[in-house]
Amino acid sequence: MIRTFSYILFIIIISSCSNQNKDKQNSQFDQSPDDIYSDELFAPSEASRMSNPAIIMGSDFGSFIQSIHRLGKYEEMIKYTSYKTINQFGKDSLIKFYSNMIFNYDLELKSYDTVQNILYYNIDLSATKRRLSMPITIEKDTVKLIFTDLNFKEPFKLN
Repeated sequence: MIRTFSYILFIIIISSCSNQNKDKQNSQFDQSPDDIYSDELFAPSEASRMSNPAIIMGSDFGSFIQSIHRLGKYEEMIKYTSYKTINQFGKDSLIKFYSNMIFNYDLELKSYDTVQNILYYNIDLSATKRRLSMPITIEKDTVKLIFTDLNFKEPFKLN
């Protein structure tokens, strides 16, 4: 009797260990990323979609461009230059401009004019406090620089 009871208990335990749980665990790898992150918790909010173009990855756009300039990645800076400016001056002229421009002052973001798309920075230039205006545009969900002329010594308008 005990032997029969043990045998039936053994069969019940073995049958409860089926592959159903395995299929559920592996099914997340068979889903597309959109299905996995379709939960409301992970869905991007409307406010996160370029609601403030002055801020990029926790830093402001001017500091971001300045760090690329300091590293000497002038080809990379072309990616953050407006199409209008590239068509007006050409890539070779812009690379030469970026390699020679003076952009070695500390930037402190003060404001962003949403109507004219201008970032305003406070800077110290030769022991004088000045205000720098950096005109930008948004093209294909990316902030890009606009230049009307290529002045190596003063690439941005200073007040």
